[in-house]
Amino acid sequence: MAQLLGRAKIDFGGKRFRTKKGAKLNIGGIKRTPVVDTDGGVHHTEEYMEATLDCIVLHTSDVDARAIHDATDKTITFIGDNSLTYVMGNAFSTDPPDFTDDGEIPFKFASNAARKQ
Repeated sequence: MAQLLGRAKIDFGGKRFRTKKGAKLNIGGIKRTPVVDTDGGVHHTEEYMEATLDCIVLHTSDVDARAIHDATDKTITFIGDNSLTYVMGNAFSTDPPDFTDDGEIPFKFASNAARKQ
């Protein structure tokens, strides 16, 4: 029986993030939008979409949120416990992180389409 994804490890520029469960990876690539013509025929348009990763990094004393956000052209590796690994090349943080005293920093990253490794 095949194992389902239950946990993921996230490496950012060669350093492992301490993250909470629930990281979300969109591998990017071609997005297709349906278009219906007046005769009921369904067609589509295509547009290229970026890959995105949403994750919550645990805010320990060795985490520099400014440095993570300021970094560009990084490699992010999403390593699933089901043996699937995806790599986001030339990645960057999209928004300055908001964090509070709950010990969590939500980050969103973007890159070219992620590739399966």
